[in-house]
Amino acid sequence: MTVEQVQGDRGLSAFRGLRVVELGTWLAAPSACALLADLGAEVIKVEPSGGDPLRKFPSSMRGGSDKSPGFALLNRHKKSVVIDITSAEGIRQIESLLAGADVFVTNLRSGTLEKLKLDADALTRRFPRLVYGIVTGQGLSGPDKDMPGMDTGVFWARSGMLHQLTAEGAEPLVYIGGYGDLVTSLALFGAVLAALVEREKTGRGRVVETSLLQSGGWMLSGDVVAQAAFGRAPKLRTRSQSATPLVNSYRTADGRWFFLTSVEAGRHFQGVCRAIDQPQLAQDERFATPEAMRKNGRELIALLEGAFARHPLAHWTERLNREGVWWQKVATPAEMMEDVQVTANAMAGAIAWGGSSIQAITAPFKVHGNVMKTPAKAPELGEHGELTGGEASVPPVPSGR
Repeated sequence: MTVEQVQGDRGLSAFRGLRVVELGTWLAAPSACALLADLGAEVIKVEPSGGDPLRKFPSSMRGGSDKSPGFALLNRHKKSVVIDITSAEGIRQIESLLAGADVFVTNLRSGTLEKLKLDADALTRRFPRLVYGIVTGQGLSGPDKDMPGMDTGVFWARSGMLHQLTAEGAEPLVYIGGYGDLVTSLALFGAVLAALVEREKTGRGRVVETSLLQSGGWMLSGDVVAQAAFGRAPKLRTRSQSATPLVNSYRTADGRWFFLTSVEAGRHFQGVCRAIDQPQLAQDERFATPEAMRKNGRELIALLEGAFARHPLAHWTERLNREGVWWQKVATPAEMMEDVQVTANAMAGAIAWGGSSIQAITAPFKVHGNVMKTPAKAPELGEHGELTGGEASVPPVPSGR
């Protein structure tokens, strides 16, 4: 099966004929729309003459190839039209698209949208059935509503995530961009679906919003409520300082890392002791209870480090599994894509790339019944209409939607 073919049905019946207009760049807004397209929605991506900046990333920052696999992944299925939204004609053209649309998704700054009269108030007055979805950096209100927001700055740093993931005295790591955007895209995707369900009842659209700051705060919500309840939040520790040695990382003789995830210390410790051929440790008073393990954590970590350093990962895979120990290896991205569970559960799919295809995890969920569309290629810039004058070449919305 090629990437152009469709697997089973052409999406969920509720999404057939659903038209989404996307005025978004980079990751969060486009990835939410890609998930809608997977389910059968028609997504029209409105781009400036230079295209979505993601088309040329990472060459725009580091040089090299100007073909972006990220763009191919997050803009699958879509139709691309070029519109100059800074012109009166461009605004007329995008409003013409919106007149036949069900959903509008954007991540432009609110001040820009207001200036162009593409803000939520303006469009929902004109198109009362329209579901209006917007992603921002810091929200639609407040003094920083139009401050630039990228996930490395807002989702990681401003939300508190970076603080919580930095050990005492250590320097903050430079996290890979995109993680926060993809989390935020799920929030927008869910909110758009909720608004569409509501519209079925009321006949009217809704404005739904999310932000990198709010989704980062949601990810941190366990620490936030701990701070509110107890006046302190848990803090990241180095592995040697871990108060729970059975939930910690260890290195094998061949330099591989794995994580013990034995969260019930009293129950799981005996299996760990048998796996390392030291069953007597389970009777050692220093480690006889979870409280004792916490008190003597450094000693237990050192003992386990010494044991696990004697053999390669393959040895520990067999021994830990045999004793029913809860653990996982620290996999590389390449190993994750080759994971037997990824294959057995068909988590990966092909996306068009360089005249052929590459494998990717295209979505964080599946709808059973073989109804999600196999990812089709991302569009070339303006492939479905260069709206510099005249009408779009995008086909009309099917009847009966």
